[in-house]
Amino acid sequence: MTVSMSNAFEIFEQGVHPDIKSDPDVSLSLSRSSRCIVIDDENKIALLHVKNRNYYMLPGGRADSDDESHETIVRREVKEEAGVDIEILSACCMTHEYRYKRSIKKVSQCFIARVDGEKGETNFTEKEKHRGFELMWVDPKEVLRLIQLSNPEDYTGPFVVARDTYFLKKALDSGVLD
Repeated sequence: MTVSMSNAFEIFEQGVHPDIKSDPDVSLSLSRSSRCIVIDDENKIALLHVKNRNYYMLPGGRADSDDESHETIVRREVKEEAGVDIEILSACCMTHEYRYKRSIKKVSQCFIARVDGEKGETNFTEKEKHRGFELMWVDPKEVLRLIQLSNPEDYTGPFVVARDTYFLKKALDSGVLD
């Protein structure tokens, strides 16, 4: 269950970091990741607050290996970051992020899913704990507002805000979050 890469929304470094002079001739290595709009029984959405970097984001993460599917990535990462198993309802949309400063082209697939079973504990990595990750369950209309109010204090944050804003707007436009 994937979205066509030709329909991907593109996020360029100069769009989120106008102060950085991008070099489009840099060779970019591919990084694949998955994100998820996770809906619980109360129709609230899982949202991560990255307190020490001053932004909010959807749960998810990157591939551990080249052959790992987007579905496998999202199930693993949602279990770690939101403490839940999920039933994937649909593949929502995809983004391509061009991070020239880090020589990365990041391809992110977004899914929409429901919590499957009971909520458990999060299992954040040491890096995520250091960044101040905190799980919240938020009303769908509030999620987009919080992400857009983010004021990231690192290189990655503006990409995250642009990506997750796009994902949420696509999901809201589809009516699946009503």
